[in-house]
Order: sequence, then structure tokens, then C-alpha cells
Amino acid sequence: ACLNRFNTFWARRFYCDASDVRCLWKQNRIWRGDSLPTYQQDEQEPCRIKVERAANPGDINWLELGVDKATKKWRWAQTNGALIGLVGITFFIVYGMNRLADAIEWEGKKHMHDDLQKGYGFQALALLPAMVVVLMNMGVQYLARWLGKYEYHDTITEQEFSEAYKVTIAMIVNTAGALFFLHTTPDEWYELGGLVDKMGMMLLANTFFPPILPFLDIGYVWKFWYRRKLTDDMIDQFNEVIHRVHSKPVKTPEDMKELKEVKAQINFFKKEAFSPSEMDAPRRYADALKTTFCCLFFMPVIPMVSLLGFLGVVLQYFADKYALLRVHKRPSKPSNASMAIFSMRFIKRAGPVALSVSSF
Repeated sequence: ACLNRFNTFWARRFYCDASDVRCLWKQNRIWRGDSLPTYQQDEQEPCRIKVERAANPGDINWLELGVDKATKKWRWAQTNGALIGLVGITFFIVYGMNRLADAIEWEGKKHMHDDLQKGYGFQALALLPAMVVVLMNMGVQYLARWLGKYEYHDTITEQEFSEAYKVTIAMIVNTAGALFFLHTTPDEWYELGGLVDKMGMMLLANTFFPPILPFLDIGYVWKFWYRRKLTDDMIDQFNEVIHRVHSKPVKTPEDMKELKEVKAQINFFKKEAFSPSEMDAPRRYADALKTTFCCLFFMPVIPMVSLLGFLGVVLQYFADKYALLRVHKRPSKPSNASMAIFSMRFIKRAGPVALSVSSF
């Protein structure tokens, strides 16, 4: 009850209670009520009370919990300033690579009539700038996540959301933003190979490919090199050492050392080689946010993308749910609903602005 009382629209905006309109449903909380109580100690000025849902004990960053607000804000300003500069630099590089790819592809089309082999060579050469763009996006996403971890946060969930929205901004600017500035004039939007074609293909790929990623579990696939080291002879050796040492009534220090080494190897194979990886929650939220905002940006130009975005988010929901329960291992620090609440608030604040700017 206290959490609901201090987190209504009237409480967050005007620090007032929310009362019901009598002719509507119960607990509609539409009308503005009286002012909320304040806290006052001695002769100090009254302070407003802020009520939030308590974090899980395993979700708290105990080492960063005592950092003062001024230090947190300064570190936040540093990381976001670095992100803006980094995204700005990579944006111009991505924009230049896209321009270069279009120029090479156009040159290849001109030579296609005269020399077929040379024309196909130009078409293949146009893939190099695209590969550079992919590598740049991967690097920006990694650095954006590192900047999120560099900040001070009270909970792991807040840190993960900071990583998620930084990755979201980087992906939107370097993909949708670069394509838009590549085709700024309306004459280039609906022509063959223009903005509508490229953005439609990008959103179509974004609808079906991101939901597949959790099933691949790249981390577990990469551990193949560790798993292949475990052979039947090693398993027989482990069993022989364990049986021999435990069968002795008196164990020597050499026996205990040998048993300890065998147990360490078994734990390594069990936890490192054969254990699936944890789900990358910040990346999954970043993919959903990227799909949402790309659809909001380009919906006035391509109304059909709203259906693609809805389909992509629904597919990602079921894919993530199945992967979380069946593919990935249990998270070491289980998260709560705060990540989803932060994402919804981010969409509520930035979504109308994005749609208004794109319509303008």
C-alpha cells in the first residue's frame, strides 16, 4: 500500500495523494488529492519521502552502496560524455563506410554491362565496408557496457539497465541514424535501394535474427576446446585416484594432494567446460529497446514497421523465456522486476519524443 501510494503519477510529479473519481472503477487514482506527508528532524527543513521496492540482498552492490550522490553524478556525467564522444566518432566512421559501400556498389553496376567479372568484383568489394561497420558496432557495444560498469550503482539491476540503454543508444545511432543521414532527402526514401529498402531489410532481419541468438549460446560453443580435452582415459584416471585414496584407512599428505588436484580438475570441467553461460540480460533488453525505437523513428515513413516491431518483440519474449528456463544456467545473482520497470519508464519518457521528432 505504501509503495502504491508514493509511486502514482500525482506522487511523482506533484508529491500529492491520488484519489478516486467516484463514478469510475475502484482505485482508479485519477484525481489529485492532499499533499503527502514529509519527514522533518529537529529544526531542519521538511524532506520529501521517497518509497521504492526493496532490492534482493544478492542484487545490492554492497561495495558501492556508500558512495555519495555527488560522486555518482560526476561519474555518470563522465561516462555519458565519453559515450556521446565515442558514438559521435563511430557514427561518422560508419556513415563514411556506408557511403563508400554505396559508391563501390554503384561502380560495380556500371561495369556490369561491360565486364561481368569486374562488376562482380566491385560487388564483393562493397562487403568490406559493411564488415568494418559490423566490427565498429561490436566495439562500441563492448565499450558502452564497460562504461556502464564503470559507474556507481546501488544495485546490479541499475548497473545492467545503465549498460542496456547505453548499448541501445549506440546501436540506434550507428545503424538507423547512419542510414537516415545517408538518405536525408525525401527523394531518396522510396527509390530503389533507398532508405525504405535498407531500413525495411534491417528491421526484417532484426525481427527474426535476435530471437535466435539465445539458442546458440556462443559462450558454451566456445568452450568446446575445453570439453574436447576430457577423454575416457582421464575419466578412468579420476575414478581410480578417488577410489584408491578413499579406500585407504590412513591417507598420506601425498594422497590428499593428489585427490585435491583431481577434484580441482573435475570442478574445472564441471563449471567451466560443461556449464552453459548465463543469459545476457542487458543485451536482450537492449535488443528490445532498439527494435522499439527504430520502429518509432521510421513508422511515419514505413507504417508497416510497426507490425514487424510487434512481431519481433513477441518472438524475442518467447525465445528469451525458453532460453532462460531450458538453455542457459541459473543466474548467479537473480534479478527482479526493476529492469523491466526501468525499461518501461525509459520508453514512456523517450518514446513520445522519438515519435514526435520522426513525424516532424
